[in-house]
Amino acid sequence: MKNFEENIYLIFALRKNIETDHEADFIIDNEYYLIEAASHATHSNLDAKGDEITAKFPNHKILITHQPLFHLIETQERKRKLEAEVIANGLPLIHPPSTGRIADAFNWDKKIDVTRQQGRC
Repeated sequence: MKNFEENIYLIFALRKNIETDHEADFIIDNEYYLIEAASHATHSNLDAKGDEITAKFPNHKILITHQPLFHLIETQERKRKLEAEVIANGLPLIHPPSTGRIADAFNWDKKIDVTRQQGRC
């Protein structure tokens, strides 16, 4: 596993969409946002970089996320599409379904299955 210090974070300053905007980068609590500014940071300079972007964009919502998260989501989506194609062509899956934190997040319905949570069949 990589050293915790080497982790890269993305810091976004998000502005609310206006009527002339035709897209949204993030939707949070039914509010639509576009990325106005972005910055990279490591764990050691995360606070300083966050403070810097907050100072330059004081009226924006600040969102910080782990950069590899985007790669993990993209990889998971590609794998899901490939698995769907394999199944649609009547072929068996060679590998078991994806597991891990991101794969499990996309299978959230299992997390709220009351039968499974209570150990009933």
